[in-house]
Amino acid sequence: MKRTLIPIILIILILAAASAAYLADNSSSTTEAPPLIDVRRGTIKTTVDASGTVYADREVEIKAKASGEIVELPFDVGDRVRKGDLLVRLDPIDEQRSLRKAEIATSSTLARLAQARIDVSTAERNLASNRSRAAASLAAAEATAVDRRRKAERALDLYVRKLASEQERDEAVSAAATADSEVEGARIRLTELDTEELTIERLKRAVELAEADRESARISQLDARERLAETQIYAPIDGVVSELNVQVGQIISSAISNVGGGTSAMVLSDLGRMFVYASVDETDVGKLALGQTVTVRADGYGDEEFVGKVERIAVKGEEVSNVVTFEAGIQITSANRTKLKPQMTVTASILLEEHSDVTVVANEALIEEGGRTFVEVQGSGNATARRVITTGLTDGVDVEVLTGLQPGERVVSQGTIKSRWTAKSEQKSSLPPPPGL
Repeated sequence: MKRTLIPIILIILILAAASAAYLADNSSSTTEAPPLIDVRRGTIKTTVDASGTVYADREVEIKAKASGEIVELPFDVGDRVRKGDLLVRLDPIDEQRSLRKAEIATSSTLARLAQARIDVSTAERNLASNRSRAAASLAAAEATAVDRRRKAERALDLYVRKLASEQERDEAVSAAATADSEVEGARIRLTELDTEELTIERLKRAVELAEADRESARISQLDARERLAETQIYAPIDGVVSELNVQVGQIISSAISNVGGGTSAMVLSDLGRMFVYASVDETDVGKLALGQTVTVRADGYGDEEFVGKVERIAVKGEEVSNVVTFEAGIQITSANRTKLKPQMTVTASILLEEHSDVTVVANEALIEEGGRTFVEVQGSGNATARRVITTGLTDGVDVEVLTGLQPGERVVSQGTIKSRWTAKSEQKSSLPPPPGL
């Protein structure tokens, strides 16, 4: 009986062992191997992302100094113009009439000035001639008076000596008195010529007034000619017509004489230099620096990139809905910058730091414990071994490996991305470190 039971028991043990082995093999075959990540050479970049708006380097609003009806408008929206091209022509008829009136007024003042100068010259010549004649008359009268006084004296002497009659004496005395009277009259006439000098001074003042009128008329003529020129508006810069606010036949008002600032005819945009003004969060503004490279993308151009550089960083932030942002001015420098249009909304990625041709691994392979970083490295077969590594720059998805790993090795994915920006939700401090650490 005992001999019979022994084989049966052996058979049962063999079947049990086989069943256990089968179950173990079956269990191992259904266990999935953990996902693996390749360690590779690559580039790590850190960036600050921001949204912004495209602006032209210069935008010039075109207004007219003159008022009037538009009779010519050669360019339309999107047309390129050169500096000096005619943009708008107004009806010049009113300004032409004003210029003609100013020219006539100038001619009139010139004629009055010429006449005033002639009057002064004539008066001066007449005064000189009259003064000469008056001086000659005075000299002649004085000579005659001297002669007649001598004759009167001789007549008195002869009368005393009874050699001349009383009538001869009286006639000689009377003639001398008449000569004295004529001398006095000549002197008075010479003195009266001084009043003609006052007349000449008055005429000279008239010349000065005529000269002032001439200068005023000349300035008015220049103003009228300038107002006529202002009926034609020329491009102050090279650019593109980005806005057109008027049309032929429309009457526009002057930007100078109108209290409302006048009519805006159009806007010229200089697209030779394009800028993006991006709003950067206050937590990132300290990372920015002038000259940093920027990659810009616009929805209208898909994945096409535009390259630029930071040229200006605002010193004062702007608060909107309790969020403070700082404006960064970015000049687009790539050759395709002309594709960008003013007021386009774009996204800007500002490059802070870049490490090229370095060892890179995905952040999801990292294990953070006790202030150190580990990865599980695949060995032979499905065996893995935990290894300490040191990391460098990370972009939030991948991380630079400074020591501990080599390109070509494979590490186990931990299923979640580990980065300096994500919370360390899994703490495995209860696990002992690998031997020798």
